[in-house]
Amino acid sequence: MEWSSMYKWWFVYDFTGVTVTSVKQNSVNVEFCTSYLGTLYESYAMELSSSDDAPVSVVHHDLPYFVPVQQIVTDCCTVAKEEAHGQFVWTVYRYLHAFVARRQETLLAQVRVA
Repeated sequence: MEWSSMYKWWFVYDFTGVTVTSVKQNSVNVEFCTSYLGTLYESYAMELSSSDDAPVSVVHHDLPYFVPVQQIVTDCCTVAKEEAHGQFVWTVYRYLHAFVARRQETLLAQVRVA
């Protein structure tokens, strides 16, 4: 699937905290906005490219160090190219939201104990 058609499909996800914008013919920027209980927290970004050799390739990113980006790319290369883009984005999205949720839950628990 071409990035141009993926861009049209992903535009809908802007409402869920993921924004995809086209950069070049074969690459897009993906921005993840994290939130917890209706409060917005950090934003993270990455540039993804696609080629015949690899359905998903990360050009650069500012994700936290503990998100296993290369492992996620490897896992996504085992599925069909049409599904790899969406699977990659949603896997990263889940990692980021899990991180923010656990952090905020820990802070709330500390406040309750104190």
